[in-house]
Amino acid sequence: MSGFALGVTMLATLLVGYELTRRCWKDDLQWGERAAFAWAGGTLLWLATTWTLALLHQLDRGVLLARMALLAITALALSFARLRSASRSNLQLDGKRIALLALPLLPVAAWIEFSLWRGAVTPPASIDALAYHLPRAVMFVRAHGYDALRVVRFFLSWRPANYELLLADALAMAGNDNTSEFISTFFYVGFAVSAIALAQRWRARGVLASLTAGLLTAGVPVALLHATDYKNDVMAAFFVTIAIVALDRWLSDHDVRAFAMAVAALAAAAGTKTPCALVAALTTPLLLWPWRRVRISRAAVAAIAALSLASVLLLGGTAYISRVLDRKAPAPAAAETPEYAERTYGHYANLWKAPYLLIAQSFSTDDARLKMPWADAPWAWARYELYYSELGIPFALCAIAFPFALILRRRQAAASQYATTALALLSFAAILPFDGPPIGRYLLGLPRFALTIVPVVFAWTAAPFADWLESRHRVAAYALVLVAAISFSIYAIQNAAHDVFAPFQYVLFASEHPGMRLPVIGRGRAAAVLDEVAGPRDRVAFDGGVSAFLHLTYGAALQRDVTLIPRGDSAPQIDDDAQWVVIDRAWNVIWGNRELRDLSNTALIGRGQATKEDERVLRAMLADRRFAVEYANPRLMQFVFKRKAGQ
Repeated sequence: MSGFALGVTMLATLLVGYELTRRCWKDDLQWGERAAFAWAGGTLLWLATTWTLALLHQLDRGVLLARMALLAITALALSFARLRSASRSNLQLDGKRIALLALPLLPVAAWIEFSLWRGAVTPPASIDALAYHLPRAVMFVRAHGYDALRVVRFFLSWRPANYELLLADALAMAGNDNTSEFISTFFYVGFAVSAIALAQRWRARGVLASLTAGLLTAGVPVALLHATDYKNDVMAAFFVTIAIVALDRWLSDHDVRAFAMAVAALAAAAGTKTPCALVAALTTPLLLWPWRRVRISRAAVAAIAALSLASVLLLGGTAYISRVLDRKAPAPAAAETPEYAERTYGHYANLWKAPYLLIAQSFSTDDARLKMPWADAPWAWARYELYYSELGIPFALCAIAFPFALILRRRQAAASQYATTALALLSFAAILPFDGPPIGRYLLGLPRFALTIVPVVFAWTAAPFADWLESRHRVAAYALVLVAAISFSIYAIQNAAHDVFAPFQYVLFASEHPGMRLPVIGRGRAAAVLDEVAGPRDRVAFDGGVSAFLHLTYGAALQRDVTLIPRGDSAPQIDDDAQWVVIDRAWNVIWGNRELRDLSNTALIGRGQATKEDERVLRAMLADRRFAVEYANPRLMQFVFKRKAGQ
């Protein structure tokens, strides 16, 4: 029942979003656009209320449950009022047609069910979930709201906070992390719906064309993996796609309501991932341009301006304001940047390498190594890992056809379609020149950043092709939908079976052992050992490097008192009431070999050298007679110390 409150909150926000779109647009929207705007409107309301409570430091279970009830009552009241006043319709439903359209969606429904089941039975299993997303959310819960976390910047560097605040929302309501993974599934479905809306917006005439675009988007392998894990890339891609749909409507129809939706979606996207702040900046000129011809009252302009400002503040902009204030006021001495190689800008060869890689990945027959024409040896790769997965063969084929579609459809496509497409491509190209040692880790991880252009490519290629087939023979168009459904099924089965962080056999084992907390990648890690032997309310001092598995130290009920040991030149000060000291300094050992310049030399991965800072706490603890070694894995710099009795 831990996910009940979260599920009701999600459903209520969607219903409120739908009712708001019915009142704002009435019959002006196509079914796909209405579904996408309803999803976006409800999600934006959920996010804005969470931010409001977080800024007021009222992010508590009782308050959140009251908000859930208020949203549910509002949704039911709005629905009842609309249905009561609506005139009776003579619409006749064609059962056969509905069955034919529902058939290709059965694999998607099965994947959603699997994602929810996996999220409920498995513990958090991926690196970012354990090292960053969930620990930050736990800290928000303990602060009862948004906290800039300045004093722990030596471990958690600054990032936008939208995703972690929603996680904190779920953790606070449930008191554990058992079902907080549902948030990823929620945004995955919304992303597929937004792809349908974009295809419709860009003149997809038939239902089959829109369905093809949605199925292909949902079947992108990296998106499938993100639907079942803790990551914010699909969430960001959802908001960006909604912004593109709304922006196109604003540019072509001068719909002020669409302007407001575009601003809100862009604000939410920027508040989710930093690259989306660049998207918002590049979009601003396009957003402002049509105002030259719009004639509305000053009061309406003022209302739109106020709504836009509120969107920025309550959909993630507050975190950016906090960051600006950080730069103006010196942070505490302990709040330093983590020691690891930062990405640098200026790798302009990625502008041509990236398109090649995005296509070549999908046609590779090797799941672990990828041949690159510019490298002497293949790069290490992981086809079934959510950080480095692929976009799939359907996307690769459509990406190859994409430039030709831009030319062939120049008479059918509106100017707004070209403008928004150019914006999407420019925004994506702007993030390509990043990289950092070892060269290739960023480039191989591009598919998850490329999710923002996936609906754009399918809306230009697959959807018009389906329309063309339907104009000649409807059966051929339906066959294309079935091909998309089959492609979806194949990728879904493969990823469910071989997911690096939670392969199917592991999921089955977790389902048969309720309460099991050990992730696949947790074997041999100090935090996982601590989680097995420590009490649910023990006090823990934690010394972690980059990607240390901090979340496991909080325990299943998230009740352990965990203190992060700051960086420094002197011996660490361990609290007198700390019962455990955990050291997780694996990063430099895995990635710190100075000869590891790119991913072609995989033999050097795991052969790095611990730094003096990595060993500082270890040296002090080995000399501290109050503690004894409970667990040691020197190869990965993993240690657990337990306070001796009476000390």
